[in-house]
Amino acid sequence: MPVNIFLVLGMGLAVGYISGMFGIGGGFLMTPLLIFIGVSPAVAVASVASHIAASSFSGAINYWNRRALDLALALMLLSAGIIGTATGVWLFTTLRALDQLDLMIGLSYVTLLTIVGGLMIYESVRAVVRARHGLPATIRRPGSHTWLHGLPFKLRFKRSKIYVSAIPVWAIGFIIGFVGAIMGIGGGFLLVPMLIYFLRVPTATVIGTSMVLTLITMASATVMHAATNHLVDAVLALILMVGGVVGAQFGARTGQKMRGERLRLLLGLLVFAVGLRFAYALVVQPDDLYSIRHPRGRMMRRIALTLVIVMLACGAKPAAAERLVVSLSNHRVAITSSFVGEDLVLFGTIEPDAGKTALRSAYDLVVTVTGPRQTLRTRRKQRVLGIWVNVDSREFVRVPSYLAILSNRPVAQITQQDTLRRLQIGLDNFLLPQRIGPDLADTVRDDPFRLAFVRLEIQQALYSEIGSAVTFLTPTVFRTAIPLPADVPTGNYTIDVKLFADGVMVARTNSALEVTKAGFEQYVADAARDHGLLYGLATMLMALLTGWIASVVFKRD
Repeated sequence: MPVNIFLVLGMGLAVGYISGMFGIGGGFLMTPLLIFIGVSPAVAVASVASHIAASSFSGAINYWNRRALDLALALMLLSAGIIGTATGVWLFTTLRALDQLDLMIGLSYVTLLTIVGGLMIYESVRAVVRARHGLPATIRRPGSHTWLHGLPFKLRFKRSKIYVSAIPVWAIGFIIGFVGAIMGIGGGFLLVPMLIYFLRVPTATVIGTSMVLTLITMASATVMHAATNHLVDAVLALILMVGGVVGAQFGARTGQKMRGERLRLLLGLLVFAVGLRFAYALVVQPDDLYSIRHPRGRMMRRIALTLVIVMLACGAKPAAAERLVVSLSNHRVAITSSFVGEDLVLFGTIEPDAGKTALRSAYDLVVTVTGPRQTLRTRRKQRVLGIWVNVDSREFVRVPSYLAILSNRPVAQITQQDTLRRLQIGLDNFLLPQRIGPDLADTVRDDPFRLAFVRLEIQQALYSEIGSAVTFLTPTVFRTAIPLPADVPTGNYTIDVKLFADGVMVARTNSALEVTKAGFEQYVADAARDHGLLYGLATMLMALLTGWIASVVFKRD
Protein backbone atom coordinates (compact mmCIF):
# COMPACT_ATOMS: atom_id res chain seq x y z
CA MET A 1 0.00 0.00 0.00
CA PRO A 2 1.21 3.57 -0.65
CA VAL A 3 2.55 5.38 2.41
CA ASN A 4 3.49 9.03 2.73
CA ILE A 5 7.30 9.23 2.59
CA PHE A 6 7.44 12.25 4.89
CA LEU A 7 5.27 10.50 7.47
CA VAL A 8 7.58 7.48 7.47
CA LEU A 9 10.67 9.72 7.65
CA GLY A 10 9.13 11.62 10.57
CA MET A 11 8.41 8.34 12.35
CA GLY A 12 12.01 7.27 11.79
CA LEU A 13 13.29 10.54 13.26
CA ALA A 14 10.95 10.33 16.28
CA VAL A 15 11.71 6.69 17.07
CA GLY A 16 15.42 7.29 16.43
CA TYR A 17 15.36 10.18 18.90
CA ILE A 18 13.71 8.00 21.54
CA SER A 19 16.13 5.16 20.78
CA GLY A 20 19.13 7.40 21.20
CA MET A 21 17.78 8.91 24.41
CA PHE A 22 17.12 5.53 26.05
CA GLY A 23 19.85 3.47 24.37
CA ILE A 24 17.46 0.97 22.74
CA GLY A 25 16.86 -0.28 19.20
CA GLY A 26 13.36 1.16 18.93
CA GLY A 27 11.78 -1.80 17.12
CA PHE A 28 9.10 -2.18 19.80
CA LEU A 29 7.95 1.33 18.83
CA MET A 30 8.57 1.35 15.09
CA THR A 31 6.79 -1.92 14.31
CA PRO A 32 3.55 -0.92 16.09
CA LEU A 33 3.61 2.55 14.51
CA LEU A 34 3.87 1.04 11.02
CA ILE A 35 0.99 -1.31 11.83
CA PHE A 36 -1.11 1.58 13.14
CA ILE A 37 -0.69 3.59 9.89
CA GLY A 38 -1.82 0.65 7.76
CA VAL A 39 1.32 -1.35 6.91
CA SER A 40 0.58 -5.06 7.26
CA PRO A 41 2.09 -6.62 10.41
CA ALA A 42 4.06 -9.12 8.34
CA VAL A 43 5.74 -6.42 6.20
CA ALA A 44 6.30 -4.20 9.26
CA VAL A 45 8.10 -6.95 11.19
CA ALA A 46 10.22 -8.00 8.21
CA SER A 47 11.22 -4.46 7.18
CA VAL A 48 11.96 -3.02 10.62
CA ALA A 49 14.65 -5.67 11.16
CA SER A 50 17.00 -3.93 8.71
CA HIS A 51 16.27 -0.54 10.31
CA ILE A 52 17.33 -1.94 13.69
CA ALA A 53 20.45 -3.48 12.12
CA ALA A 54 21.51 -0.07 10.78
CA SER A 55 21.08 1.63 14.15
CA SER A 56 22.85 -1.20 15.98
CA PHE A 57 25.80 -1.18 13.58
CA SER A 58 26.32 2.53 14.10
CA GLY A 59 26.29 2.06 17.87
CA ALA A 60 28.43 -1.08 17.77
CA ILE A 61 31.18 0.74 15.88
CA ASN A 62 31.15 3.47 18.49
CA TYR A 63 31.43 1.00 21.39
CA TRP A 64 34.11 -1.02 19.54
CA ASN A 65 36.28 2.06 19.15
CA ARG A 66 35.91 2.71 22.89
CA ARG A 67 36.63 -0.98 23.70
CA ALA A 68 33.36 -1.07 25.61
CA LEU A 69 32.04 -4.45 24.48
CA ASP A 70 32.76 -8.09 25.27
CA LEU A 71 33.28 -9.77 21.91
CA ALA A 72 33.62 -13.28 23.39
CA LEU A 73 30.30 -12.93 25.22
CA ALA A 74 28.66 -11.49 22.10
CA LEU A 75 29.82 -14.45 19.99
CA MET A 76 28.52 -16.91 22.58
CA LEU A 77 25.15 -15.16 22.57
CA LEU A 78 25.16 -15.18 18.77
CA SER A 79 25.72 -18.93 18.54
CA ALA A 80 22.24 -19.41 19.98
CA GLY A 81 20.81 -16.14 18.68
CA ILE A 82 21.08 -17.25 15.04
CA ILE A 83 19.25 -20.49 15.88
CA GLY A 84 16.58 -18.51 17.70
CA THR A 85 16.20 -16.20 14.70
CA ALA A 86 15.82 -19.13 12.29
CA THR A 87 13.24 -20.71 14.60
CA GLY A 88 11.36 -17.43 14.83
CA VAL A 89 11.27 -17.00 11.04
CA TRP A 90 9.99 -20.57 10.67
CA LEU A 91 7.22 -19.95 13.20
CA PHE A 92 6.48 -16.61 11.53
CA THR A 93 5.97 -18.37 8.18
CA THR A 94 3.86 -21.13 9.73
CA LEU A 95 1.57 -18.74 11.60
CA ARG A 96 1.14 -16.61 8.49
CA ALA A 97 0.02 -19.68 6.54
CA LEU A 98 -2.49 -20.43 9.33
CA ASP A 99 -3.80 -16.81 9.33
CA GLN A 100 -2.78 -16.38 12.97
CA LEU A 101 0.33 -14.22 12.54
CA ASP A 102 -1.41 -10.95 13.45
CA LEU A 103 -2.77 -12.56 16.62
CA MET A 104 0.66 -13.90 17.59
CA ILE A 105 2.29 -10.49 17.08
CA GLY A 106 -0.41 -8.76 19.09
CA LEU A 107 -0.30 -11.22 21.99
CA SER A 108 3.50 -11.13 22.03
CA TYR A 109 3.53 -7.36 22.29
CA VAL A 110 0.86 -7.31 24.99
CA THR A 111 2.55 -9.96 27.12
CA LEU A 112 6.13 -8.82 26.71
CA LEU A 113 5.70 -5.05 26.83
CA THR A 114 3.24 -4.90 29.72
CA ILE A 115 5.39 -7.21 31.88
CA VAL A 116 8.69 -5.53 31.05
CA GLY A 117 7.18 -2.04 31.23
CA GLY A 118 5.55 -2.79 34.56
CA LEU A 119 8.77 -4.13 36.05
CA MET A 120 10.73 -1.14 34.77
CA ILE A 121 8.18 1.29 36.24
CA TYR A 122 8.27 -0.53 39.58
CA GLU A 123 12.08 -0.54 39.75
CA SER A 124 12.37 3.07 38.63
CA VAL A 125 9.78 4.35 41.10
CA ARG A 126 11.62 2.56 43.92
CA ALA A 127 14.89 4.15 42.81
CA VAL A 128 13.32 7.62 42.67
CA VAL A 129 11.76 7.20 46.13
CA ARG A 130 15.05 5.97 47.61
CA ALA A 131 16.87 8.93 46.09
CA ARG A 132 14.37 11.42 47.52
CA HIS A 133 14.75 9.92 50.99
CA GLY A 134 18.52 9.97 50.76
CA LEU A 135 18.87 6.19 50.83
CA PRO A 136 21.73 4.58 48.90
CA ALA A 137 20.93 2.89 45.64
CA THR A 138 21.02 -0.89 45.46
CA ILE A 139 24.30 -1.86 43.83
CA ARG A 140 24.59 -5.00 41.76
CA ARG A 141 28.29 -5.68 41.51
CA PRO A 142 29.72 -7.44 38.46
CA GLY A 143 30.72 -11.00 39.17
CA SER A 144 28.39 -11.51 42.14
CA HIS A 145 26.76 -14.94 42.15
CA THR A 146 23.20 -16.08 41.58
CA TRP A 147 21.79 -19.59 41.23
CA LEU A 148 22.59 -19.45 37.50
CA HIS A 149 26.29 -19.49 38.33
CA GLY A 150 25.89 -22.98 39.78
CA LEU A 151 25.00 -24.50 36.40
CA PRO A 152 27.57 -26.63 34.50
CA PHE A 153 29.60 -25.78 31.35
CA LYS A 154 31.15 -22.67 32.85
CA LEU A 155 33.12 -20.18 30.80
CA ARG A 156 35.19 -17.17 31.78
CA PHE A 157 34.56 -13.85 30.02
CA LYS A 158 37.55 -11.71 30.92
CA ARG A 159 36.26 -8.46 29.49
CA SER A 160 33.07 -8.59 31.56
CA LYS A 161 34.87 -10.17 34.54
CA ILE A 162 32.30 -12.93 34.93
CA TYR A 163 32.56 -16.72 35.24
CA VAL A 164 29.22 -18.19 34.27
CA SER A 165 27.59 -21.27 32.74
CA ALA A 166 27.11 -21.28 28.97
CA ILE A 167 23.51 -22.53 29.42
CA PRO A 168 21.92 -19.20 30.47
CA VAL A 169 24.05 -17.38 27.87
CA TRP A 170 22.71 -19.62 25.12
CA ALA A 171 19.17 -19.33 26.50
CA ILE A 172 19.30 -15.53 26.48
CA GLY A 173 20.71 -15.48 22.95
CA PHE A 174 18.03 -17.87 21.68
CA ILE A 175 15.22 -15.86 23.30
CA ILE A 176 16.43 -12.56 21.85
CA GLY A 177 16.82 -14.00 18.33
CA PHE A 178 13.44 -15.73 18.49
CA VAL A 179 11.56 -12.70 19.82
CA GLY A 180 13.23 -10.40 17.31
CA ALA A 181 12.18 -12.51 14.33
CA ILE A 182 8.57 -12.79 15.51
CA MET A 183 8.01 -9.24 16.73
CA GLY A 184 10.40 -7.17 14.63
CA ILE A 185 12.33 -5.82 17.62
CA GLY A 186 16.01 -5.75 18.43
CA GLY A 187 15.33 -6.84 21.98
CA GLY A 188 17.75 -4.40 23.57
CA PHE A 189 15.26 -3.42 26.26
CA LEU A 190 15.09 -7.14 27.14
CA LEU A 191 18.71 -8.13 26.59
CA VAL A 192 20.36 -5.40 28.66
CA PRO A 193 18.36 -6.13 31.88
CA MET A 194 18.84 -9.89 31.40
CA LEU A 195 22.60 -9.53 31.06
CA ILE A 196 22.81 -7.20 34.06
CA TYR A 197 20.46 -8.99 36.48
CA PHE A 198 21.01 -12.63 35.47
CA LEU A 199 24.64 -12.76 34.37
CA ARG A 200 25.91 -9.72 36.32
CA VAL A 201 27.54 -8.20 33.21
CA PRO A 202 28.92 -4.73 34.07
CA THR A 203 27.17 -1.74 32.55
CA ALA A 204 30.45 -0.63 30.97
CA THR A 205 30.25 -3.46 28.42
CA VAL A 206 26.62 -4.53 28.42
CA ILE A 207 25.24 -2.01 25.91
CA GLY A 208 28.01 -2.57 23.35
CA THR A 209 27.66 -6.34 23.69
CA SER A 210 23.88 -6.02 23.31
CA MET A 211 24.30 -4.03 20.11
CA VAL A 212 26.55 -6.66 18.53
CA LEU A 213 23.97 -9.38 19.20
CA THR A 214 21.13 -7.18 17.95
CA LEU A 215 23.10 -6.32 14.81
CA ILE A 216 23.75 -9.92 13.78
CA THR A 217 20.30 -11.30 14.67
CA MET A 218 18.46 -8.47 12.89
CA ALA A 219 20.69 -8.69 9.82
CA SER A 220 20.04 -12.45 9.73
CA ALA A 221 16.30 -11.91 10.17
CA THR A 222 16.31 -9.48 7.22
CA VAL A 223 17.92 -12.03 4.91
CA MET A 224 15.72 -14.91 6.12
CA HIS A 225 12.47 -12.95 5.78
CA ALA A 226 13.44 -11.78 2.29
CA ALA A 227 14.38 -15.29 1.16
CA THR A 228 11.42 -17.18 2.67
CA ASN A 229 8.51 -14.74 2.90
CA HIS A 230 9.44 -12.01 0.34
CA LEU A 231 8.07 -9.40 2.72
CA VAL A 232 11.02 -7.03 3.19
CA ASP A 233 10.34 -3.57 1.75
CA ALA A 234 13.80 -2.12 1.09
CA VAL A 235 12.51 1.35 0.22
CA LEU A 236 10.49 1.57 3.43
CA ALA A 237 13.47 0.25 5.41
CA LEU A 238 15.85 2.82 3.85
CA ILE A 239 13.60 5.74 4.80
CA LEU A 240 13.36 4.41 8.35
CA MET A 241 17.14 3.92 8.52
CA VAL A 242 17.91 7.49 7.47
CA GLY A 243 15.43 8.96 9.94
CA GLY A 244 16.47 6.58 12.70
CA VAL A 245 20.22 7.13 12.62
CA VAL A 246 19.82 10.92 12.46
CA GLY A 247 17.25 11.08 15.25
CA ALA A 248 19.33 8.78 17.46
CA GLN A 249 22.21 11.25 17.55
CA PHE A 250 20.06 14.03 18.95
CA GLY A 251 18.28 11.67 21.33
CA ALA A 252 21.61 10.49 22.75
CA ARG A 253 22.58 14.07 23.61
CA THR A 254 19.26 14.61 25.40
CA GLY A 255 19.60 11.35 27.31
CA GLN A 256 23.01 12.32 28.67
CA LYS A 257 21.42 15.30 30.45
CA MET A 258 18.82 13.22 32.34
CA ARG A 259 19.22 11.13 35.49
CA GLY A 260 19.29 7.37 35.03
CA GLU A 261 16.26 6.50 37.17
CA ARG A 262 14.10 9.08 35.41
CA LEU A 263 15.17 7.77 32.02
CA ARG A 264 14.20 4.23 33.07
CA LEU A 265 10.86 5.46 34.40
CA LEU A 266 10.02 7.24 31.15
CA LEU A 267 11.08 4.22 29.12
CA GLY A 268 8.98 1.93 31.32
CA LEU A 269 5.92 4.14 30.85
CA LEU A 270 6.48 4.16 27.09
CA VAL A 271 6.88 0.38 26.88
CA PHE A 272 3.82 -0.20 29.06
CA ALA A 273 1.70 2.22 26.98
CA VAL A 274 2.55 0.43 23.72
CA GLY A 275 1.57 -2.89 25.32
CA LEU A 276 -1.77 -1.45 26.44
CA ARG A 277 -2.41 -0.14 22.91
CA PHE A 278 -2.02 -3.65 21.50
CA ALA A 279 -4.26 -5.05 24.25
CA TYR A 280 -6.94 -2.52 23.30
CA ALA A 281 -6.74 -3.60 19.64
CA LEU A 282 -7.15 -7.27 20.61
CA VAL A 283 -10.22 -6.92 22.83
CA VAL A 284 -12.18 -4.18 21.02
CA GLN A 285 -14.39 -5.39 18.18
CA PRO A 286 -12.81 -4.44 14.82
CA ASP A 287 -14.68 -2.21 12.40
CA ASP A 288 -14.99 -5.14 10.00
CA LEU A 289 -14.90 -8.79 11.06
CA TYR A 290 -13.63 -9.78 7.61
CA SER A 291 -10.23 -9.12 6.05
CA ILE A 292 -8.35 -10.12 2.91
CA ARG A 293 -4.90 -11.66 2.63
CA HIS A 294 -2.76 -12.70 -0.32
CA PRO A 295 -1.71 -16.31 0.29
CA ARG A 296 1.53 -17.48 -1.25
CA GLY A 297 1.73 -20.11 -3.89
CA ARG A 298 1.48 -20.49 -7.63
CA MET A 299 -1.81 -20.39 -9.48
CA MET A 300 -3.16 -23.64 -10.82
CA ARG A 301 -2.92 -23.80 -14.60
CA ARG A 302 -5.89 -26.13 -14.83
CA ILE A 303 -8.07 -23.54 -13.13
CA ALA A 304 -6.76 -20.82 -15.40
CA LEU A 305 -7.55 -22.89 -18.49
CA THR A 306 -11.06 -23.58 -17.22
CA LEU A 307 -11.70 -19.89 -16.65
CA VAL A 308 -10.36 -18.98 -20.09
CA ILE A 309 -12.69 -21.51 -21.70
CA VAL A 310 -15.62 -20.09 -19.74
CA MET A 311 -14.73 -16.55 -20.74
CA LEU A 312 -14.42 -17.51 -24.41
CA ALA A 313 -17.72 -19.35 -24.30
CA CYS A 314 -19.40 -16.34 -22.80
CA GLY A 315 -17.72 -13.98 -25.20
CA ALA A 316 -18.82 -15.26 -28.57
CA LYS A 317 -19.03 -12.32 -30.96
CA PRO A 318 -22.60 -11.62 -32.04
CA ALA A 319 -23.52 -11.23 -35.67
CA ALA A 320 -25.19 -7.85 -36.05
CA ALA A 321 -25.37 -4.65 -38.09
CA GLU A 322 -23.15 -2.68 -35.72
CA ARG A 323 -19.49 -2.70 -34.84
CA LEU A 324 -17.55 -0.87 -32.14
CA VAL A 325 -14.43 1.18 -32.61
CA VAL A 326 -12.75 2.14 -29.32
CA SER A 327 -9.58 3.90 -28.27
CA LEU A 328 -7.87 4.36 -24.91
CA SER A 329 -6.14 7.56 -23.79
CA ASN A 330 -3.16 5.59 -22.49
CA HIS A 331 -2.39 1.90 -22.97
CA ARG A 332 0.48 1.85 -20.48
CA VAL A 333 0.34 3.26 -16.94
CA ALA A 334 3.70 3.66 -15.18
CA ILE A 335 3.63 3.65 -11.38
CA THR A 336 6.32 5.74 -9.73
CA SER A 337 6.81 6.92 -6.16
CA SER A 338 4.59 9.96 -6.91
CA PHE A 339 1.69 7.96 -8.36
CA VAL A 340 -1.58 8.83 -6.58
CA GLY A 341 -4.05 7.27 -9.01
CA GLU A 342 -5.22 8.06 -12.51
CA ASP A 343 -8.37 8.14 -14.62
CA LEU A 344 -7.98 6.67 -18.10
CA VAL A 345 -10.45 7.78 -20.78
CA LEU A 346 -12.00 5.23 -23.10
CA PHE A 347 -13.89 6.66 -26.03
CA GLY A 348 -15.40 5.12 -29.14
CA THR A 349 -18.01 5.12 -31.84
CA ILE A 350 -20.74 2.84 -33.09
CA GLU A 351 -20.45 2.21 -36.83
CA PRO A 352 -22.44 0.12 -39.27
CA ASP A 353 -20.91 -3.25 -40.05
CA ALA A 354 -19.63 -3.99 -43.54
CA GLY A 355 -22.52 -4.05 -46.00
CA LYS A 356 -24.92 -2.62 -43.36
CA THR A 357 -26.10 0.96 -43.20
CA ALA A 358 -28.90 1.12 -40.66
CA LEU A 359 -28.16 2.10 -37.07
CA ARG A 360 -30.64 1.97 -34.21
CA SER A 361 -31.84 5.02 -32.36
CA ALA A 362 -30.83 3.99 -28.82
CA TYR A 363 -28.07 1.86 -27.37
CA ASP A 364 -26.71 0.70 -24.02
CA LEU A 365 -23.05 0.12 -23.33
CA VAL A 366 -21.24 -1.93 -20.68
CA VAL A 367 -17.46 -1.71 -20.18
CA THR A 368 -15.80 -4.38 -18.02
CA VAL A 369 -12.20 -3.78 -16.98
CA THR A 370 -10.47 -6.84 -15.50
CA GLY A 371 -7.07 -6.78 -13.84
CA PRO A 372 -4.54 -9.60 -13.48
CA ARG A 373 -5.90 -12.60 -11.65
CA GLN A 374 -4.68 -13.72 -8.27
CA THR A 375 -5.68 -15.95 -5.39
CA LEU A 376 -6.95 -14.15 -2.30
CA ARG A 377 -8.14 -15.34 1.08
CA THR A 378 -11.00 -13.78 3.03
CA ARG A 379 -10.76 -14.26 6.82
CA ARG A 380 -13.45 -13.90 9.46
CA LYS A 381 -12.82 -12.93 13.08
CA GLN A 382 -14.72 -14.12 16.12
CA ARG A 383 -14.35 -13.40 19.83
CA VAL A 384 -12.56 -16.25 21.60
CA LEU A 385 -11.73 -15.93 25.31
CA GLY A 386 -12.23 -12.19 25.12
CA ILE A 387 -10.03 -11.46 22.09
CA TRP A 388 -10.80 -11.34 18.37
CA VAL A 389 -9.25 -14.24 16.45
CA ASN A 390 -9.39 -15.42 12.83
CA VAL A 391 -11.55 -18.53 13.09
CA ASP A 392 -12.54 -19.21 9.47
CA SER A 393 -11.37 -18.34 5.98
CA ARG A 394 -12.27 -18.89 2.36
CA GLU A 395 -9.89 -18.86 -0.60
CA PHE A 396 -10.96 -17.08 -3.78
CA VAL A 397 -9.04 -18.69 -6.63
CA ARG A 398 -7.77 -16.65 -9.58
CA VAL A 399 -10.21 -13.79 -9.19
CA PRO A 400 -9.53 -10.35 -10.71
CA SER A 401 -7.26 -8.16 -8.63
CA TYR A 402 -9.11 -5.21 -10.18
CA LEU A 403 -12.66 -5.18 -11.56
CA ALA A 404 -14.62 -2.20 -12.85
CA ILE A 405 -18.03 -2.51 -14.49
CA LEU A 406 -19.04 0.75 -16.14
CA SER A 407 -22.31 1.39 -17.97
CA ASN A 408 -24.58 4.19 -19.10
CA ARG A 409 -27.36 3.06 -16.73
CA PRO A 410 -27.75 0.34 -14.08
CA VAL A 411 -27.08 -3.04 -15.66
CA ALA A 412 -30.35 -4.47 -14.37
CA GLN A 413 -32.15 -2.02 -16.69
CA ILE A 414 -30.11 -2.99 -19.75
CA THR A 415 -30.95 -6.66 -20.23
CA GLN A 416 -32.51 -9.68 -18.54
CA GLN A 417 -31.00 -11.34 -15.49
CA ASP A 418 -30.18 -14.55 -17.37
CA THR A 419 -28.17 -12.58 -19.90
CA LEU A 420 -26.38 -10.64 -17.18
CA ARG A 421 -25.42 -13.87 -15.47
CA ARG A 422 -24.32 -15.59 -18.69
CA LEU A 423 -22.16 -12.64 -19.75
CA GLN A 424 -20.93 -11.95 -16.17
CA ILE A 425 -22.17 -8.37 -16.16
CA GLY A 426 -22.31 -6.78 -12.71
CA LEU A 427 -20.50 -7.59 -9.49
CA ASP A 428 -23.32 -9.89 -8.41
CA ASN A 429 -22.99 -11.92 -11.62
CA PHE A 430 -19.24 -12.04 -12.05
CA LEU A 431 -17.66 -15.44 -11.51
CA LEU A 432 -15.64 -15.51 -8.26
CA PRO A 433 -14.68 -19.17 -7.69
CA GLN A 434 -13.95 -20.28 -4.13
CA ARG A 435 -12.11 -23.28 -2.79
CA ILE A 436 -14.43 -25.08 -0.39
CA GLY A 437 -12.64 -28.17 0.83
CA PRO A 438 -11.52 -30.13 -2.25
CA ASP A 439 -14.08 -28.41 -4.48
CA LEU A 440 -13.82 -25.24 -6.54
CA ALA A 441 -16.97 -23.36 -7.50
CA ASP A 442 -18.76 -20.05 -7.32
CA THR A 443 -21.25 -19.68 -4.49
CA VAL A 444 -24.65 -18.13 -4.08
CA ARG A 445 -24.67 -14.35 -4.22
CA ASP A 446 -25.61 -13.93 -0.55
CA ASP A 447 -22.73 -16.10 0.69
CA PRO A 448 -21.22 -14.08 3.61
CA PHE A 449 -17.63 -14.61 2.46
CA ARG A 450 -18.45 -13.53 -1.08
CA LEU A 451 -20.31 -10.46 0.16
CA ALA A 452 -17.41 -9.57 2.47
CA PHE A 453 -14.84 -10.08 -0.26
CA VAL A 454 -16.64 -7.79 -2.71
CA ARG A 455 -17.31 -5.19 0.00
CA LEU A 456 -13.65 -5.06 1.06
CA GLU A 457 -12.46 -4.78 -2.53
CA ILE A 458 -14.93 -1.92 -3.10
CA GLN A 459 -13.63 -0.16 0.01
CA GLN A 460 -10.11 -0.32 -1.44
CA ALA A 461 -11.41 1.08 -4.77
CA LEU A 462 -10.30 -2.13 -6.52
CA TYR A 463 -13.83 -3.25 -7.39
CA SER A 464 -16.54 -0.93 -8.64
CA GLU A 465 -19.82 -0.94 -10.48
CA ILE A 466 -20.94 2.48 -11.74
CA GLY A 467 -24.25 2.71 -13.57
CA SER A 468 -23.68 6.22 -14.90
CA ALA A 469 -20.03 6.07 -15.94
CA VAL A 470 -20.61 5.83 -19.70
CA THR A 471 -21.73 9.01 -21.43
CA PHE A 472 -23.13 9.12 -24.96
CA LEU A 473 -21.85 12.38 -26.47
CA THR A 474 -24.01 11.69 -29.54
CA PRO A 475 -26.25 8.70 -30.26
CA THR A 476 -23.18 6.89 -31.65
CA VAL A 477 -20.20 8.47 -29.83
CA PHE A 478 -19.44 7.57 -26.21
CA ARG A 479 -16.79 8.00 -23.53
CA THR A 480 -16.07 6.71 -20.03
CA ALA A 481 -13.38 7.14 -17.38
CA ILE A 482 -11.62 4.11 -15.91
CA PRO A 483 -10.57 4.92 -12.32
CA LEU A 484 -7.23 3.46 -11.20
CA PRO A 485 -6.50 3.87 -7.45
CA ALA A 486 -3.09 4.64 -5.98
CA ASP A 487 -2.47 0.99 -5.06
CA VAL A 488 -3.70 -0.46 -8.36
CA PRO A 489 -2.16 -3.91 -8.99
CA THR A 490 0.46 -4.18 -11.71
CA GLY A 491 0.00 -6.42 -14.72
CA ASN A 492 -2.04 -6.75 -17.90
CA TYR A 493 -5.67 -5.56 -17.96
CA THR A 494 -8.42 -6.51 -20.39
CA ILE A 495 -11.17 -4.11 -21.40
CA ASP A 496 -14.35 -5.78 -22.67
CA VAL A 497 -16.90 -3.47 -24.34
CA LYS A 498 -20.45 -4.78 -24.99
CA LEU A 499 -23.13 -2.95 -26.97
CA PHE A 500 -26.80 -3.64 -26.31
CA ALA A 501 -29.96 -2.66 -28.16
CA ASP A 502 -33.40 -3.55 -26.83
CA GLY A 503 -31.83 -5.88 -24.24
CA VAL A 504 -29.83 -7.86 -26.82
CA MET A 505 -26.06 -7.72 -27.24
CA VAL A 506 -25.45 -6.57 -30.80
CA ALA A 507 -21.70 -5.86 -30.81
CA ARG A 508 -18.62 -6.55 -28.76
CA THR A 509 -14.98 -5.55 -28.85
CA ASN A 510 -12.02 -5.42 -26.53
CA SER A 511 -8.88 -3.50 -25.74
CA ALA A 512 -6.04 -3.81 -23.26
CA LEU A 513 -3.76 -1.81 -21.02
CA GLU A 514 -0.68 -2.51 -18.94
CA VAL A 515 0.04 -1.22 -15.45
CA THR A 516 3.68 -1.48 -14.53
CA LYS A 517 6.08 -0.09 -11.99
CA ALA A 518 8.71 2.17 -13.50
CA GLY A 519 12.28 3.02 -12.62
CA PHE A 520 13.62 2.11 -9.20
CA GLU A 521 10.25 0.80 -7.96
CA GLN A 522 10.16 -1.77 -10.77
CA TYR A 523 13.72 -2.89 -10.07
CA VAL A 524 13.02 -3.35 -6.35
CA ALA A 525 9.75 -5.21 -6.96
CA ASP A 526 11.37 -7.62 -9.44
CA ALA A 527 14.34 -8.25 -7.16
CA ALA A 528 12.15 -8.95 -4.13
CA ARG A 529 10.00 -11.39 -6.08
CA ASP A 530 12.58 -13.21 -8.18
CA HIS A 531 15.79 -13.05 -6.13
CA GLY A 532 14.71 -13.06 -2.50
CA LEU A 533 18.05 -14.17 -1.03
CA LEU A 534 20.14 -11.65 -2.97
CA TYR A 535 17.56 -8.97 -2.26
CA GLY A 536 17.81 -9.71 1.47
CA LEU A 537 21.61 -9.62 1.37
CA ALA A 538 21.52 -6.29 -0.49
CA THR A 539 19.10 -4.86 2.08
CA MET A 540 21.35 -6.05 4.90
CA LEU A 541 24.41 -4.44 3.27
CA MET A 542 22.43 -1.24 2.78
CA ALA A 543 21.63 -1.25 6.50
CA LEU A 544 25.29 -1.75 7.42
CA LEU A 545 26.39 0.98 5.04
CA THR A 546 23.82 3.39 6.46
CA GLY A 547 24.95 2.63 10.01
CA TRP A 548 28.61 3.05 9.08
CA ILE A 549 27.99 6.40 7.36
CA ALA A 550 26.09 7.60 10.43
CA SER A 551 28.97 6.58 12.71
CA VAL A 552 31.41 8.56 10.53
CA VAL A 553 29.23 11.65 10.07
CA PHE A 554 28.32 11.93 13.74
CA LYS A 555 31.65 10.78 15.12
CA ARG A 556 32.72 12.62 18.26
CA ASP A 557 36.26 13.30 19.26
